[in-house]
Amino acid sequence: MAEQDDVLHLIEDSGVDQDDHSARKWKIAVIDDDHAVHESTRFALSDYNLNGQGLEILSAYSAAEGRTLMREHPDVAAVLLDF
Repeated sequence: MAEQDDVLHLIEDSGVDQDDHSARKWKIAVIDDDHAVHESTRFALSDYNLNGQGLEILSAYSAAEGRTLMREHPDVAAVLLDF
């Protein structure tokens, strides 16, 4: 059996119109107690899109808020976590 080295799997572009403001967005969770981290992440990623989908940045400022956020949003695509 061949070993698979790829960790990242890209999805096919579904033809989503980049100008469609109602398009689904990738959810990114930022879990950090430093408000500046949240602000700078939003600034740095404000214009980013992948396969025609923008980002929705979700914030939690403590471990407890982070657990709640992850329960409420099981479709989070990535987590930026302060440990």
